[in-house]
Amino acid sequence: MLSDMLLFHVSDLHLGKTFHGYNLMEDQEFMLARILDRISAEQPDALLIAGDVYDRPVPPPEAIELLDNFLMQCLALVPDLKIVIIPGNHDGGPRMGFGARLLERQGVHIVTNFQAEPACVLEKHGERAFVWALPFLSPAVFRNGWRADSEAEDAGTVKPAVREFPSQQHLMEFAVSKIHENEAWKKAEPAKRDAGKDAGQIANSQAPWRILVAHCFAAGANVSDSETSYIGAAEQVGTELFSGFDVTALGHLHFFQSPAPRVWYSGSPMPYGVPDTGRKTGLCRITLKSGDPLAHVECIPLKPLRGFRKLRGFFGDILLNPPSAEEREDYVEIRLCDTKPVANPLHELKKLYPRIYFLKSEADEAAAGSRASAMSETEASLLDPEKAQSDDTIMQAFAEFHQEMKGKAPSKESMHQFELLLKEARNAANQA
Repeated sequence: MLSDMLLFHVSDLHLGKTFHGYNLMEDQEFMLARILDRISAEQPDALLIAGDVYDRPVPPPEAIELLDNFLMQCLALVPDLKIVIIPGNHDGGPRMGFGARLLERQGVHIVTNFQAEPACVLEKHGERAFVWALPFLSPAVFRNGWRADSEAEDAGTVKPAVREFPSQQHLMEFAVSKIHENEAWKKAEPAKRDAGKDAGQIANSQAPWRILVAHCFAAGANVSDSETSYIGAAEQVGTELFSGFDVTALGHLHFFQSPAPRVWYSGSPMPYGVPDTGRKTGLCRITLKSGDPLAHVECIPLKPLRGFRKLRGFFGDILLNPPSAEEREDYVEIRLCDTKPVANPLHELKKLYPRIYFLKSEADEAAAGSRASAMSETEASLLDPEKAQSDDTIMQAFAEFHQEMKGKAPSKESMHQFELLLKEARNAANQA
């Protein structure tokens, strides 16, 4: 038990994100505090943050400060903690890399460019784990191709040829092939899971664990509706790329899942929409046991500050059944079943749910459908030469439209004014 190595794996923090105009900074600060609670209680050996740390390439200052405070508190709780961070497709890699060499002295390894050597090496009671970090790769990252350090051009020599990569699959294949050529990889052979079936033989094996932290869209993974805007230009990559690693800790998708053996998505620590509710979100705990060829992985749920919920019912029923104090703070989508228009329902509902981000009623949808139908009939009548000459048809359409929009028939004065405008339009059309 003493030689067990404990790793926490998180991803897709999306710090600085807003949701339908609501700033989620308070929710995210609460989320990071729950991760700190776990770090304090379990004292892990490493924290792996697998990309999409921020929600956009140029994050707001408050999001940067939030991450800075989080990292400082992590190291205060566990001074020897190793932290590995990679950018995802939402992050601005070069910006994230500022001060990386300085932070490395404190055990914080921010890897924004591909490197074949491990980001760090974990050691505990004779056990070792090599941790490789593979940030989100795109052709833009390798805009000028890639060459190993040994191929760097010397003064007066011919510049070596560079390679081009038509897809993310090609990029990942090349990056993993370079990792396989690295000396640290060779030292880790055979992998823990291939060390043999005899427990004693495995226990005596000194082969280090091979761990990869990456950000990509792995083939076979499930995607929820809330993630469609996050995937962006990410292409699927085959999970066979990760077959040589004992643990692959991925970021990009928002709920805990394992698309292939020894490959895990931690999911986002908190849900980012109704579709995520009910799915496993939180942090991923990875335990490496001495003498056991397989890592033990589980999702540790973290209770968010606020939830995301859908409500459907009649306006009166919703008002008569107020939510609990905790539920009042949720982000809520409401659909009203009322078939008759309700005057200013948002004002009353906001008293119960101050964070309503969507409100729609069947009455509104029915009225919209009627208006669309009425407009289509009007357009058809105007295209018909005989009907187009009938002022009565157009006057009737105006009266019906006024009734739907205002809830009452137009006054005689309104009808008279509309009739005058109609005659002006007729005269202008005849003179054209």
